[in-house]
Amino acid sequence: PPHIYIGSAGIALLCYHLYCLNPTFTIATIPIATYCLSYLHAALSALPAPPRRSHAPPTHPVYTGFLGSPVGPLALATVVAHKVSNDQNAAKEYLSKILSRYHPSAVNAVGRNSMSSNELLYGRAGYLYALLFVKTHCGGSEVGAMVSDELVRQVFDAILSDGKDYAQIFKTVRALKDEEAPPLMWCWHETEYLGAIHGAAGIVTILLQFRALAEPHLDDLLRVLEFVVGLAFPSGNFPSSMSALERDELVHFCHGAPGVIPALTLAYDLYPSERTRRLLQAAERAAECVWERGLLKKGVGLCHGELDWVVWWESMDTAARCFQVIELFKVESPSIDIPPNRDPGISGNAFAFLALHRSHTLHPDSAASTHQDLGRAQAFASFAMDWKRDTESGDLRLPDNPYSLFEGVGGAVWLWAELWGLSGEGDERGSGVEGGGIGRMMGGFPCFTDLV
Repeated sequence: PPHIYIGSAGIALLCYHLYCLNPTFTIATIPIATYCLSYLHAALSALPAPPRRSHAPPTHPVYTGFLGSPVGPLALATVVAHKVSNDQNAAKEYLSKILSRYHPSAVNAVGRNSMSSNELLYGRAGYLYALLFVKTHCGGSEVGAMVSDELVRQVFDAILSDGKDYAQIFKTVRALKDEEAPPLMWCWHETEYLGAIHGAAGIVTILLQFRALAEPHLDDLLRVLEFVVGLAFPSGNFPSSMSALERDELVHFCHGAPGVIPALTLAYDLYPSERTRRLLQAAERAAECVWERGLLKKGVGLCHGELDWVVWWESMDTAARCFQVIELFKVESPSIDIPPNRDPGISGNAFAFLALHRSHTLHPDSAASTHQDLGRAQAFASFAMDWKRDTESGDLRLPDNPYSLFEGVGGAVWLWAELWGLSGEGDERGSGVEGGGIGRMMGGFPCFTDLV
């Protein structure tokens, strides 16, 4: 599919990210904006037909997440038309398609189990991110004004409503006391996931970014994160779901510590207090697990995936661009001890360290070392530089989509660009604030905490 997660829209988003870092950036003398428009056109051309309107109740859910549905490419098209092409009419048209075709489905979940429509990848939390993405990049314009507070509130309230309803079911089924049960809980395919991509931590992370709406419910939202922290393994890692409380296995963004850490640090960044400091401390413990076990064999993308060698040569145009970008974002290996006997792994796990780096930078009273956080991220990034050699040798398994944003080298390029920006190369990025007019702190996880 042409979506953000593994499709051409993800490469277009990567190019737009590079454009925001430096609008004059070129690859082989061609402006990065040109590549952005090219990949975006490919994605939009491949989008499926919009959901049909019918008076009959639908039997299958309509996906609305930024990462795993047409909403992502359309939201990106809105922003690119506004900021890159300066075509405000086109921007309004793309956004109108989102609001007319997908907003009703985001508010009124469809299918057999409406409570399965709240997570980040396909559901309401991902749709909220899409609205925030447009609002952030088009703020102060007529395009941004189309994302009204009321539209956002409708989706926010729907997520909370499902969370409260399912929390009662969860409490009863698990036979939990009032003080033991979280006030909010969600399920995905009849499983209570806890991590970033399908679970409670990911949903709460998105909700916390809408501060005016979140503050009246802050106690409930923090109690969900505290519930997840209470399930941590002795290693500092977290179970992927309530069905895996005894299995300390997965250490990647989708399931496990790398996806929960940005949730915990963001709570402290946005709502600093002694209570959220304890969440930050849990994130620091979890980071030790990522450091010891986070260099995996599933490729260098932001998440994970593997298949066979057939797809290796299917995206050589994208590959050529990635090779050229690699030369521009060389990351030096830091003077820091590397965990022994580990194989190169996932760039997404490095963002766990960048999340801590951002928190420790924003709150310099912390006793933790920002140098260590950044050094660990650089160490993971330096391993990722050898992705081609290690894949050919068999040390790395080949992802399903080896050049995509979330499964492939596109995610590594995003990581290298973040480290390049944090290094102070060019403009005023040494402060850790991105250019391009959105004024966000660098180091946020793409499509998750990168708009803060």
